[in-house]
Amino acid sequence: MASLALTDQVHGQVISSARSFSSRPPSYDGEESRESFMHALRAEQEAALAADAESTQSNRPSTTKKTAWEKSREMIPSGEYHWALEIGAIIISISSLVAILVLLPIFENRPLASWPLPVSLNAIISVLGATSRASLAFAISACISQGKWNWFRQRNDNIMVFDRFEEASRGPWGSLRLLWWTKLRHWTAVGALSAVVLVGFEPFLQAVITFSGEEVEFAGSENSTSIGKTVTLDSGTFTEISESPVFVEPLPEPWGQIGGAPFRCDYDFGALAAVWEGFSDLNTAENLKPEFRCSTGNCTWPSYASIATCSSCRDVSSHITTSSGIADVTDGTLITVYHDNHSNMQTVNLTFDYTRHELKSQNLSISNFNGLATKKHTNAQSPTGKNSAYLTARAINNHGRTIAFQDSKTLITAISMLKASQNYRNREQNWEDSTVTAEECALYFCTNVYRSAIEQGRLNETILGSYTFRDMDSYAIVNQPDEKSKVYDKYVNYTLLPPFPRSDLYLVLPKEEFSSKTGISVPNDLRFRITFNTTSLLRWISGAFSRTDLEWSKQLNFPVIQSGETEQPFVINRLGASTNLTKTFETVAASLTKWMRNRSLQTEPFVGARKEWVVRIRVNWSFLILPIGSLLGGCIFCLMSIFETRGLGLPAWRGSSLATLAHGLDVEARALLREARDGEQIATQARSLDVKFEDSDGGPELVHVTKETSRIQDEV
Repeated sequence: MASLALTDQVHGQVISSARSFSSRPPSYDGEESRESFMHALRAEQEAALAADAESTQSNRPSTTKKTAWEKSREMIPSGEYHWALEIGAIIISISSLVAILVLLPIFENRPLASWPLPVSLNAIISVLGATSRASLAFAISACISQGKWNWFRQRNDNIMVFDRFEEASRGPWGSLRLLWWTKLRHWTAVGALSAVVLVGFEPFLQAVITFSGEEVEFAGSENSTSIGKTVTLDSGTFTEISESPVFVEPLPEPWGQIGGAPFRCDYDFGALAAVWEGFSDLNTAENLKPEFRCSTGNCTWPSYASIATCSSCRDVSSHITTSSGIADVTDGTLITVYHDNHSNMQTVNLTFDYTRHELKSQNLSISNFNGLATKKHTNAQSPTGKNSAYLTARAINNHGRTIAFQDSKTLITAISMLKASQNYRNREQNWEDSTVTAEECALYFCTNVYRSAIEQGRLNETILGSYTFRDMDSYAIVNQPDEKSKVYDKYVNYTLLPPFPRSDLYLVLPKEEFSSKTGISVPNDLRFRITFNTTSLLRWISGAFSRTDLEWSKQLNFPVIQSGETEQPFVINRLGASTNLTKTFETVAASLTKWMRNRSLQTEPFVGARKEWVVRIRVNWSFLILPIGSLLGGCIFCLMSIFETRGLGLPAWRGSSLATLAHGLDVEARALLREARDGEQIATQARSLDVKFEDSDGGPELVHVTKETSRIQDEV
């Protein structure tokens, strides 16, 4: 209690003394009186404060222990001359920008998906950029504010300069005004320019990172990126019924004959379905494409070769022979389609003129009575009781018996056809005046070279080449001497229709041909295997494209007349209804090829590369020029400001309001400035009032300097 009373007493003395001084106006003559008055006032204040501090210290309990707060304060530089905060801010600013410069090259051109953090790269760059800019702005602002003290320490100038520095320390607009005022004639402009440029610091950093997408190939797998590539085709089975030969085939002398045992065929229903699907008129181009696996919807494969079924149609109309005559309506040898005996007319000894067109080598003909065609395709008769034929066909399995495909060593089947003109079908032209065309179409094994790619889930394929090279030493008769087998093959024109068990058939693609089409070099010729079991398909086609039982040798006629007619296979209806036979056979070939490749997709898939749309991180390095430039300029300015302040021996007051209040204008300058009545007059007065930062007994302060004094100092 005594100490408190003593303290109050001391404070009371200080306050009463201050009041006594303030209650009466100072009476002094000249500068010496003013200084002596101020000296006396400060001496009395210092004495009172010293007594107060001594009293307080005597009543404080003594202790040798320091609190954590005191220890932490000792670790941080303190006092009027330290720049720890500004230097720390510069270090933080540099570190943040360096972190950005480290991150950018690491992730440049890398997929966006490779970014490991839940926070986006843009967010990280934004945070680092904001930290760098804010730290640098803090340091620059402090150093610009310190510049006003340094400025007046070195020269006399009007008080408006003090205001310009203060405004510049508060933001870019004030810095721009300071920059304009300096006219780049003082290094302070570096700090002002850096502060102005900081406005674009973060926007430019944001523009550094962009994203762009591109398709990138990745290695695929059987489950993610594969397509059918048939190197081995094995379907169906042959089973021998008896080991003993039950039939013989004659051979040219001196080879005698060759015998064989019967066997049963188990067909692959997938192949059968593919044939009928090919003849269907519901097919589209998309339906005939093979299956594939592409997890991304965009995949590619290198060019490759695969077993396929090919087709070809050729015009053989030049082989047609034409004849005409008179025939009885019941004469089935001269007229193609069956005549209905149940017509209402008397048909005995009823004759008409006819015209007959024939391919003699194929035992194929088409003939109709002269005149217009019947009105309907099926069971339709003219008033004379005659039916019209529009198309006739015959299937051939031995390429040596064809007209246009005698060189084909891989023939599956060929069909020769005689076709009436569309004008005759439309009843626009008499039969004797119409033109009949002959066409021969074939299906055969081949090797296709493909370029396949999937784009947006859709398969696009290009056939680069198609080949029918056969290894003539393959497909030999089992359990027979090679020489005898070759003699038989030559005798039957190397037909693939198997009356005897044989070895597997091999197709060959020369490496030179493959390389010329694909640009891919391979060490050896490519070989493709078609097992003997697979040729069971040929036996089924031979029966499916012919009449049944004892009538198998008869030609196929369209339209099919049901009454009294031997049953004909379904294929004749599709051929007769087709308006483009070439397209029809291409569809059948594509359907069989699809079946082959779909099988290999399960057994021997061809793996390609998947394409993914990858978004990559791009870096526009040019946008870093502004942030780096502003950082360098700001750091240089701050260092120069710190060194200048220490060189002048000034405290680091920066923008301290307390320092401005304590060491601002002296009494005379303040009195002159107070003569102004409003803000405009204050500014005018400030422009005419020169001051300089000089030392005094109470510390440095802005002392009014007259024009004459300023002139003398400048001369000195």
